Amino acid sequence: MSGEYELGLELLKNLHMWGLSGDKLPNDQLKVFVHDIDALRSSSIIVHDSPSSLDDLYISELARTLDHHKVVVLNSLKGGAKNIDDLLSIICLNESDFKKLETWLSKAKDVYRKTSENGTRFSNPIEKKDIDDVVLTKSNVYEKSLFCFNELKKSFSDKIWSSHFNFINLNLPSNNAPSNNDLIKFDASPSYDFDSNTVNIPVANVLSFVKSSSSWEFDIFKFINYFSFEYGHGLMEEMSKKSSDLPDFLRVDPLSKGDMYSMSLKESIAHFYSIVMFEKISSDETLQESFFPAESDSDNFAKGHSNFRIMDLYPRRLMSYALMLKSSFADDYSSEKKLDMLGDFAFSSEIANNYANIEIFNKDGVPTEHINVLPYVSDPVSEVIRDLKQKGINYKDNEKTFDKLFLEGFWSVPGFKQKVDYFINTEFNKNQ
Repeated sequence: MSGEYELGLELLKNLHMWGLSGDKLPNDQLKVFVHDIDALRSSSIIVHDSPSSLDDLYISELARTLDHHKVVVLNSLKGGAKNIDDLLSIICLNESDFKKLETWLSKAKDVYRKTSENGTRFSNPIEKKDIDDVVLTKSNVYEKSLFCFNELKKSFSDKIWSSHFNFINLNLPSNNAPSNNDLIKFDASPSYDFDSNTVNIPVANVLSFVKSSSSWEFDIFKFINYFSFEYGHGLMEEMSKKSSDLPDFLRVDPLSKGDMYSMSLKESIAHFYSIVMFEKISSDETLQESFFPAESDSDNFAKGHSNFRIMDLYPRRLMSYALMLKSSFADDYSSEKKLDMLGDFAFSSEIANNYANIEIFNKDGVPTEHINVLPYVSDPVSEVIRDLKQKGINYKDNEKTFDKLFLEGFWSVPGFKQKVDYFINTEFNKNQ
């Protein structure tokens, strides 16, 4: 590697230290950061369109990472991100993502509306008065959650990540503690505890109200969704840390340093492994019988999972769409067109108006919590899987190879796609 590469790593380390400190640096120091980034980017730290070596691949991702930090520094120079375009740039979303989001909403809206009207599951938030010890006992939520967890561990004993699966724990915290808004205390959210290798899932998160029986029941879809998401995040971090092949800047979650640019990949990885788990159950009659209560129709399992994914994603992506309509990506749309599109996707002109009036920044110019939905816009792993199929390459025929490839490294979305392409064009094709 060149001396410029080492300088780039050192500069990146200083940028991370600044980001974590929260200190407001003098403008002169910020300008030095911009100057140093520009100097490196005009030398050997470039994005290679077709990397011919791993060094080229890592240099390309370092270049993207420095470009990302330049946007952050320039925003700091002008007092913070002042518009949605700045935020989208920081999270690595582009106009193509906006168009794909619009297409996804168009295809998913009917399923979302019909499933919402049926109202047999996906009921959130759960009111505290509806969940008590009697409900928890009748639903057998603790027993069923532990059963599913143990069955999943057995089912994936042949995966490359099975050794990690074998010592992972499951914690089901109580949900009856009082909270300020009179809702079940969700212990903030499901999470992964790295010190104890434990996935934490509040039990209320895996219950759904079933109209036909007028009762709260354990929901296998919710359990696997929450479990696989948190487990996927944890697995990605563990395998990245242990990878001796990766440069340091790709081995540590950028979010731990205050950066959001790999968030889309993290969420996409977690979603992909939820699909892997659901497909495993769908193809195994014994597992289906184990997982499903007697009144469930196992023939509809795959459809149920697909619908669950839409119900989980639709509100987030609708909010994201409303935010992105405020960006330059929608400059060709009139105000009336934007409201019409929102009204179509939100099924109500009143709700559309509410979305249109979302505040992206608070009075101090700080982005609001609404931007947390933006990493759910893109799904790079699904796109890669589709591209592989078009090349005649099936993930299921090469699971261990692709699991390692997918789970190692906190890449940007374009960097992740380039890494997979590089691997297919070099190592994978050589071994076929």
